[in-house]
Amino acid sequence: MNRLVKGGLVLGGLVLGLGALRRALNPTPRYAPWEKPPYGEFEKKVLIVGGGFGGYTAATDLCKMTNGRDDVGVLVIARENFFTFWPMVPGIVS
Repeated sequence: MNRLVKGGLVLGGLVLGLGALRRALNPTPRYAPWEKPPYGEFEKKVLIVGGGFGGYTAATDLCKMTNGRDDVGVLVIARENFFTFWPMVPGIVS
């Protein structure tokens, strides 16, 4: 019985040690696959000032062109935190 307990403890310690070694050698990524790091951490940065039609189009086109690259960050700075298509407003209100 004593040998069985010792063998179980050795086996459990071995499993725990291998798990810790695997975590040390393969650390989890800093961000989840669907997340992007903060803008300041990118090697190359593109700043778009203005969130109108031109800024929005520039940002979407740049994001499409740099899709799959982890070294480019695109940031849009706009006065408002919304996007309104003004020609549609009278039709929506009435």
